[in-house]
Amino acid sequence: MAVIKGTSEGDFIGGRNTDDTVYGYGGNDALFGSGGRDVLYGGVGNDALYGGSGADTLYGGAGNDDLFGGDGADLLFGGVGVDRMTGGAGADRFAFASVNDYANPGYDVVTDFSRAQGDRIDLSRIDANWNVAGDQAFRYIGSNGFTGRAGEISITLRNSDGDPVTIVSVDTNGDRSADFRMQIDGNVQLTAADFIL
Repeated sequence: MAVIKGTSEGDFIGGRNTDDTVYGYGGNDALFGSGGRDVLYGGVGNDALYGGSGADTLYGGAGNDDLFGGDGADLLFGGVGVDRMTGGAGADRFAFASVNDYANPGYDVVTDFSRAQGDRIDLSRIDANWNVAGDQAFRYIGSNGFTGRAGEISITLRNSDGDPVTIVSVDTNGDRSADFRMQIDGNVQLTAADFIL
């Protein structure tokens, strides 16, 4: 396994057909995993990460990043900023670690969510209820409005510039307003099984 490190500038780094770990660090980087089970870290800057073939893990880091999983069951973390995530073929997980990943008024966008391929939205790293000690799980309430109970996930189907989108909203403190939002391209009738809660 190779470890490949970039610089504080904008780097163009290609991995090998092995299990590589690639660090972009600062600057607007383009990182390519190629073959193998790769781990790509964008770091600071507006980065583009391409997993290639294999089950890859992509971390956008800070900045407005574009993540492309490619083939295989990939794990994509956008990080802080307004990120676009495309899983590609395979059962992919689009993961969020904190409500700080939500850059109001912009949304992180998942471009190709596919239940048929086994894609899932992973919110398990976010505490669903700030008012209770420990790490609580979320409760999916479909297209219903928030009820005032912390830890609810609701969806809204709408149009954005004439295109259908699905907005996922999360209330972590029970004040009936969203503390986190993300967007899925297309009107997707999500169910609780589409999430890791």
